[in-house]
Amino acid sequence: MGDFWTELPGGVATELISNLVWIVLAAATVSVLILIRKRLLWWFVGATRKLLFVSAIAATVCWVVAYFGYMTPLNAALAFAGLVSATSTYLLYRFYRLGILDVFMRTASGIDYRASLKRPRHSFDFLGVGAHKLTSIPEFRQMIVRCAKAGRPVRLLLSPPDNPVLRNVASRTGIDRNTYASRVRESLKTVADLAIKEGFNIEVKFYHAESEADFQQFRLVFIDDRVCVMSYTIWDDQEGRSNPQVVLTAGQNERSSHSLYYTFKDYFERMWTDPKTSAVDLTKYR
Repeated sequence: MGDFWTELPGGVATELISNLVWIVLAAATVSVLILIRKRLLWWFVGATRKLLFVSAIAATVCWVVAYFGYMTPLNAALAFAGLVSATSTYLLYRFYRLGILDVFMRTASGIDYRASLKRPRHSFDFLGVGAHKLTSIPEFRQMIVRCAKAGRPVRLLLSPPDNPVLRNVASRTGIDRNTYASRVRESLKTVADLAIKEGFNIEVKFYHAESEADFQQFRLVFIDDRVCVMSYTIWDDQEGRSNPQVVLTAGQNERSSHSLYYTFKDYFERMWTDPKTSAVDLTKYR
């Protein structure tokens, strides 16, 4: 290796070393981004926005190096990489305009239940089956306390425990028919204790559920009127951890019809105010 470098002209050797340094730095940057992607602060800013920034910087660096350096095969490759990076930036920008921050193939590798409870500071709305995975961990009460200090009620839109779909789904997934219904009741007891015994402002409603056609296929979490964590239900033995997940943002500007966030937020509000949706008397579940 020593003979190889000594035989090269000084300018070419320096250029190769410089380009190698840029490649190593780029690889290190990508590795760091992957490692911190799931950290809350990074997630809340948005992976898509970060990728836009990184892609734009990468494109600029590649073109500057190619322009001021010799037109070697490596610099030509860097110029091509800059073109690819710029194209990626354009494509990512289109996703960002739609309000898409991130996507995960499985909830277990995305924004899990604890993460969705740690971030709220003033509001939390939830649409799902029974919220059992939320209410069964300490972070739930901590989230309730923070929202209470902000003066906003926590709103939970759940399935009634006597929903026949819960028994049918439990049977199809190979567990006891009453498992899901029991979990809903356990969640309601936890919420009832927080609302009645401790006086926290929690509102719970049951959505209409008389047949399988009424069942809510989406699981929606709205955090601080800014972020929506959306997944659709896959009934299997993974208990929801295998559900695909999309993270949406309302954006920094005024309400935009382009953002998917408001589509799901409007859906939640319509469900919440639907005449068929019934307020829950939590005293029945203490």
